[in-house]
Amino acid sequence: MVAPFARLPSLTIAKGKPVTVVEGVFDTVRDEDGIALRPADVLALLLRDQQPIVLVDADGVAADRPQLDLVRTLSEQAGDAGTELWVDCGPRSLEGVFDVVMAGGSSAILSTRTLASGTLLADAARSCDRLILSVDIGEGLEVCAADPALRRPPAELLRQAATLHLQAAILNRASAPPWDGALLAAALGPPPPIETYLAGPGSSVLLKQAAAAGMAGWVASLLEVLEAVPEER
Repeated sequence: MVAPFARLPSLTIAKGKPVTVVEGVFDTVRDEDGIALRPADVLALLLRDQQPIVLVDADGVAADRPQLDLVRTLSEQAGDAGTELWVDCGPRSLEGVFDVVMAGGSSAILSTRTLASGTLLADAARSCDRLILSVDIGEGLEVCAADPALRRPPAELLRQAATLHLQAAILNRASAPPWDGALLAAALGPPPPIETYLAGPGSSVLLKQAAAAGMAGWVASLLEVLEAVPEER
């Protein structure tokens, strides 16, 4: 069950290691002795929130090399705790979507940045009911998309996701200047027609604006989560 305007923790994995990401630079998460933490250790911390967790497989996203064995292991760990794992491996094809689901991911995230074709969204929706659309937004409200057909206003893509009966959508501004209230209002248009989450740097004021605009919650980066609970690491 997702709480009203929930904070969903995210876990990014690169080369098998949990990493924080600042301006596109990966930094391996380590304990106080400088030893790299295992993905299972970090996931155990995130599971305390009892909210769905967004797992980002950075290798899959960057080069279409999904770490499916790791996805399977972490999905089992999350499942044992009764928590959903929303998995972004950067699928470029219908087979890639199925790989995520077969590996145990509660839901597969399809990103405008990596989808090879806009038609894949509709094709996947006909075959799977556990899909989440990530709308990656760059400067202004420009949608970052491999397929020009997906370079449409964010609000239009949200309406399409609702029409296809996708589970949820994420407005992701991770690689651009922070969100502000005016940009958020323009991206959403009217109240979002689908359960929609905000991702990317933003202030507490912005999060209040997002909640007031009818958004379902915020996807917090691993760095933000770890900074909020330093005593638990």
